[in-house]
Amino acid sequence: MKKISLSMTASLIAIAGILLIIYFLSSGKAVKSSYSYGIILPDSDTALGGIFSSLHVQDSTPYYIYKKSEDSFNSIKQIRDNRNSGKAMESISNGVMGVFSTNKKTFSELPFHPFNPGDTVIKSFIDSLNKVYLKPSAKESEVMDELINKKLSSQTTYRMDSINKELEKEKLYYFGLRGYELKDYDTQFYIADDKYHLAYVKWDRQAGENHNKEGHYESKQIKVRYTSERKTILIPISKKIYKILNITIWAFSFLTGALILYFFFGLPIRLLINISKGKAFTKRNIQMLNQVCLFAIIISFFTIVSPYIFRLLFWQHIPDDFKMESLLNKIFDNLVVLFIAVITFIIAKAFKKGYTLQYEQDLTI
Repeated sequence: MKKISLSMTASLIAIAGILLIIYFLSSGKAVKSSYSYGIILPDSDTALGGIFSSLHVQDSTPYYIYKKSEDSFNSIKQIRDNRNSGKAMESISNGVMGVFSTNKKTFSELPFHPFNPGDTVIKSFIDSLNKVYLKPSAKESEVMDELINKKLSSQTTYRMDSINKELEKEKLYYFGLRGYELKDYDTQFYIADDKYHLAYVKWDRQAGENHNKEGHYESKQIKVRYTSERKTILIPISKKIYKILNITIWAFSFLTGALILYFFFGLPIRLLINISKGKAFTKRNIQMLNQVCLFAIIISFFTIVSPYIFRLLFWQHIPDDFKMESLLNKIFDNLVVLFIAVITFIIAKAFKKGYTLQYEQDLTI
């Protein structure tokens, strides 16, 4: 029995060491390319959702006009890039999956703005005050300013509520699968006409003796959205399903958090308290260590395996252009938890040995 325990411990340590070596060797490899390539970008700035657009201004253009054009171009580009990359999305996730929501439009795309100085309501209000106070004194001017500021604040709040209601009408909801990347480095995701597309390279000439290859961009529509910021595929869902999943993930996250606190903090604290009372080698302490070890294995196993389960469940929604993170990366993302499992396993064996020796000693006495 002793030999089996020692060999199992040594095996776990050896496996962890081998994985660590493989990880560092694989992460340190450099990909060498024996050829060069060129990709022809589209001529039109509106092609492929404008992702390759650039500012074109004649050299003779006055600076103030150039600056105005540059600011306008950068503003449009930022809105487009933020939408394509999935920034400013509201989300809740547990690391493997999640639910996401975002506004279909931004403030700048709405037909009205909350801070409009030319608001007709404000103008009418100021005109009415001017009729009441034809020749205002200093004190009356202060009263007018205070009334105007209150009206401005009230009107701004009203317009903000109108904007939020307008944005809420066209809000978009998604179920997200994390840990996905585009297979081809040159492929890019973009949104055009409220539809999702991939701009990919079609090679016109493959690498030959001169080690050169040339290609151009083409586009195809896909059914899912993609956020490169979070490496997540977003499957469109209804608002009703979003609410159900939102509550479910909140509950699951709360339960998982409570279990982590109990097994990784609660049980170790109880173990230390028992040891401080002189009750080190007891069956209860051994049970607690085994429970921590088992929980760490379950958590790491679920985190590593669950992405593959979700891929099988939603394979029809995942385009072939995407790939999952490698299994090795997923293992090393959970290396700390696996290390906890190995350490608690070793400590549990040591406590069990101490308990056996103590029991034999008590029998001898």
